Amino acid sequence: MEEGKTEKGKDQEGTTHDSVLVSSPLSDEAFSDRLFRLHLAEYEALMNRCNYFIMLHLGALGLAPTVLVFVIQQVLTAKTEWQGYIIWLGALALQAILQVWVTLIEDQYNAVAYIERDLRQAIAKTGHIPPDHFWRYEKFLDLTRMRESWWGEYLAPVLLTLLLAVGVYWRQQMITVVELGLIISNGLLIAVLYVRTYLRVKVRKSFARNEGNRGDGSL
Repeated sequence: MEEGKTEKGKDQEGTTHDSVLVSSPLSDEAFSDRLFRLHLAEYEALMNRCNYFIMLHLGALGLAPTVLVFVIQQVLTAKTEWQGYIIWLGALALQAILQVWVTLIEDQYNAVAYIERDLRQAIAKTGHIPPDHFWRYEKFLDLTRMRESWWGEYLAPVLLTLLLAVGVYWRQQMITVVELGLIISNGLLIAVLYVRTYLRVKVRKSFARNEGNRGDGSL
């Protein structure tokens, strides 16, 4: 008898009606096995999604140098009164690429955090497997890495802040009202990047295993 199968029948008055054949409930073991397979399928889907993110990540990373070279060429050939506009518009374009790049990193961090914190426990429960007996790559990193360098996440916004300060200092005698608006826009994007970096580090800490040079490899 197939699960969810529908049959047509007639009552005493000859009226046709549908009846759903209800299958017998699954046993606990069969239910756990089916749930276990669903969790594994979800894991594979997340891994495929992360692979796509990595490809897009590399593509966005490769686009930034192209834009930078184009902006430099335009600045060198443009008239003096147009150089400021080109610089700040180019900076906005680079920051837009950086925001996309950061979004891809955040999506990967969220996927790993979900796998390590939620999906690992769900699979361990349904598969009756100790949670530290599979997906051991983070534990391997814990044993091979001296310690986590959280400050590295802030390199991009700090570098952009320094470049913005240098640009403003260089253009301080020639800044127009339009340029000022572009400078403020760049500053706001940098501020957004600081906030996103803080939140990203918070997510990373939720699944990172190595806190303060822990050498025992414990989970």
